[in-house]
Amino acid sequence: MNVLAHLLLSSPMPKYWLGNLMGDFVKGTPHPALGDAFIASVMRHRAIDAFTDAHPAVRKSKQLFSPARRRFAGIILDVGYDYFLCRHWRLYSEIPLEIFITAVYDGLADYLLCPEARVAPPACRHMVERMIADDWLRSYQTLSGVGAALDKLSRRLKRPNTLSGSVEEIAAHEGLLEAEFQQFFPELMVHIGQLPG
Repeated sequence: MNVLAHLLLSSPMPKYWLGNLMGDFVKGTPHPALGDAFIASVMRHRAIDAFTDAHPAVRKSKQLFSPARRRFAGIILDVGYDYFLCRHWRLYSEIPLEIFITAVYDGLADYLLCPEARVAPPACRHMVERMIADDWLRSYQTLSGVGAALDKLSRRLKRPNTLSGSVEEIAAHEGLLEAEFQQFFPELMVHIGQLPG
């Protein structure tokens, strides 16, 4: 769910942006028919998720959440981390955030029309189209936008969840979560920097 982070940590081309976003939709061993670039991107997505889940600062952050929402702390934190990434964008990218977002939206919208993009799972294509139409990446710049994203996500999940209103968890611990993000994210960038995709 940390869409902005996955896009930033991807190779900066629409094919790789789409491939990294496919990481939540391709299960098990990627089929060779996806092609090398998409497979590398899916594996990069999984490496980002694995490093994130195992990082001590992230685990510490999850313990701040109330017992009622701790089961969904990873999802809430993913969206919250995109909020902190927006706030500190200049530390992690030489490209201004607005220019990056516009490039991602334009690049992905055009690329989805290419024949090679048809290998993306329909649910992934739909998510990308929704991300562009609803301007998810700009919404992560404010807590109210993060709250709206989490509330929408709550309605989309099939299983019962406590995501609705969960932005209050981020607001209640914003300073600590932000400090832990700033400890964790540079280490993630170094860890992922050598991987293809």
